Amino acid sequence: MQPDVALNPKYKETYPFSKIVGNANILIMPALHSAAISTKLMKTIGGAKTIGPLLIGLGLPIEIAPLRSSSNDILNLASVAAFSSEVIDYKNKKKN
Repeated sequence: MQPDVALNPKYKETYPFSKIVGNANILIMPALHSAAISTKLMKTIGGAKTIGPLLIGLGLPIEIAPLRSSSNDILNLASVAAFSSEVIDYKNKKKN
């Protein structure tokens, strides 16, 4: 589903087979450049609150704060890393 359809309720009837309930709150992008562009547009124009980018699948709870991150952005990323350190058992992960 394209972002304009996911974010605009008037297009919901275009996808009557969709099992999405309510409004979209997560957008998955096909590549880093499209995600970066979309994120900055939504944050700047739409006033969206963003958390990320999030790193998934690493051997440790690590997050990267982008340039121009506010103190709230850094706190949110640190919270995600702290939460994942409690949820994921990194000690028993297979070492490569």
